[in-house]
Amino acid sequence: MNYDEFYQSNYWKVYRYCIHRGITQHDAEELTQEIFLYCYRHFSEYNPQKSAITTWLYLIASSRFKNFCRDRKITVDLDDIVELSDDRIAVERAAEIEEMRRMLASALKALPEPQRKLVVLRYFSGMSTEEAAKQLGISPGNARVMLSRALKAMRIQCGPAAEGM
Repeated sequence: MNYDEFYQSNYWKVYRYCIHRGITQHDAEELTQEIFLYCYRHFSEYNPQKSAITTWLYLIASSRFKNFCRDRKITVDLDDIVELSDDRIAVERAAEIEEMRRMLASALKALPEPQRKLVVLRYFSGMSTEEAAKQLGISPGNARVMLSRALKAMRIQCGPAAEGM
């Protein structure tokens, strides 16, 4: 993704993020531009191996918002701070989940078709290993071995992010 595409697909998301923080429309527009100027200057430093681009963007937006408030000595009600923290945590968690989903889909696609079908039947269709084995016409023992190998391959492909998989 180049910077222009990044800017076009995320401008309104960042603007809404700013406006929902209780600042004026003018300040939200100004802050959104400041955030994207920072992103433009540091776009080449973004590392997709470390995080999703939306996580990177929202961390920058959060940091710039804090700086904006500090520089203008904007005070916020304690209830708003708690809500802001909850929103930030929710946004970060959503970005983490999206990143995991992307990695999982990639790891699943890399599996040989019989293993991929078995994983889908077992974990996405909710079948037991025995039911999935019967559907695929293989023995339950073979299904357990295939499943173990598939999950191991997916863990390797996903790297450290696959802790607990």
